[in-house]
Amino acid sequence: MASVLLASCEKNKPISGIDINTDTTLSGAVMWDDGTPAAGVTVTDGYTCTQTDASGKYSLDRNLSAYYVYYSIPSDAKVNMGSNGLPVFYQRITNGKSVYDFTLTRQSVEKKVRILGLGDPQVSKAAQVKRFNTETAVDITRFVKEHDSAYSTYAITLGDIVSNTWDLFPDMVQALAASNMSVTVFNTIGNHDHEFPQSAATQEKRDLAAQRRYETYFGPVNYSFNRGDLHIVSLDDIMHEATGSSDYVVGLYDWQIEWLRQDLSYVPKDKCVIVCYHGPLKTADVGMKNRDALVKLLSEYKTALMMAGHTHNVRYYLNTDVNPVIHEYVVGTTCGAWWHGTTCTDGAPNGYGVFEFDGPELVNQFYKSTHFPDDYQMRLYHAQEVFYQSGTTGYDFKKKGSYDVVANIWNIDPDWKVEVYEDGVYSGKPKLLTDRDAWTTAHFYNAEKVTATSYGNSYAHHHFYTLKNKNAAEVKFVATDKWGHVYEQNIFTTDKDRSDKYYNNY
Repeated sequence: MASVLLASCEKNKPISGIDINTDTTLSGAVMWDDGTPAAGVTVTDGYTCTQTDASGKYSLDRNLSAYYVYYSIPSDAKVNMGSNGLPVFYQRITNGKSVYDFTLTRQSVEKKVRILGLGDPQVSKAAQVKRFNTETAVDITRFVKEHDSAYSTYAITLGDIVSNTWDLFPDMVQALAASNMSVTVFNTIGNHDHEFPQSAATQEKRDLAAQRRYETYFGPVNYSFNRGDLHIVSLDDIMHEATGSSDYVVGLYDWQIEWLRQDLSYVPKDKCVIVCYHGPLKTADVGMKNRDALVKLLSEYKTALMMAGHTHNVRYYLNTDVNPVIHEYVVGTTCGAWWHGTTCTDGAPNGYGVFEFDGPELVNQFYKSTHFPDDYQMRLYHAQEVFYQSGTTGYDFKKKGSYDVVANIWNIDPDWKVEVYEDGVYSGKPKLLTDRDAWTTAHFYNAEKVTATSYGNSYAHHHFYTLKNKNAAEVKFVATDKWGHVYEQNIFTTDKDRSDKYYNNY
């Protein structure tokens, strides 16, 4: 069967510098385990996509830089699991072999699907792997057990599985295995998952060579799979020089956009497309190459959203230059601020994003704080409180009047409503305050003894209010999200409180 050739005439030009002497054509069959053909399954080498014909057969011209041949898991097929407990939907291209067959097992199409977005485990030593196992994995296991079983739950990491400590890849494979996490976990590559230095002559060659060790453990870095009415894509958006830890930019190569265009050409427009990657499209310090091309592709779908990690804080971005608006969720991190304490740099607890879909529609989203209940969505402070006061040194907020209060509501977006009550009586609405979380910053710089300025950055999800009733016995912030969930907080965090107290309260 002829492949669908949408790539340029140079589609077989190697760019990785890794020569594999195989035939230039990849072919095979995708069959159900009862022996019947699996027609209409997308198969790719990571550069060109095709679909199986009525007899389950496929054929495509192989790019010489291709490392794997693999398929996009259909919604009516189970996720095949490897002996390591991770999804396996790919085969390594080997010398002298051009035929690669796959076998699928049928399942009914799931109507309700829950996706957990796991930002940056970013372990740098064995003790942090242990924390991931005893904190993140335990919390997810509990979460899945306690929540609506009508949802089929899957997870996807959003890059930086390790922190330039590639010898820990085997440990994290075990940590992310379904037997440990209670859910099937897909994975995304991050900047710290790339090896360096590399001696290849060009940046693209160094980049692809730098990801090979990751691929050995976790599989392809640009791939897709289907669950229910969702088409989920994982992309490597780290354009790495592979000459040092910080020598990279966030972006997508032109050939990645072409691969994605081909992949999406087989996806009906009424599906929801979720694109996962490591570095956000919009941050203060990076701008993604081919951002507009990516958003344009997604704008063709009724429902689309994007997920990222990388920043170690919770953020949202609205891509308003397309209709409908596409929401980018930066989900915070499982490691928080690189495992210093139990919070991210913005004061949000260590945690992960929860996304629930009914068919193609996103019907619920929230940030799940590790070892806290679902409704733990904010922390409340007296603004005049000084944290870790020692002589004239301490950490406080910009607003510090005697009757000022500050709420850090980490997952908020413009569709939320926030109200203040004093002694049970509605008092007013707070104002948005861009500031650091003084309690969290004080913890990092004092208890953890870190020095980097990133631990004291300001974020735009604090809310400031001056109390009207100066004798109020109770002050309560009430936040209502876009889904109608109401979150309340009337307990003030003080200088006497430390993160271990909050961590152990669940």
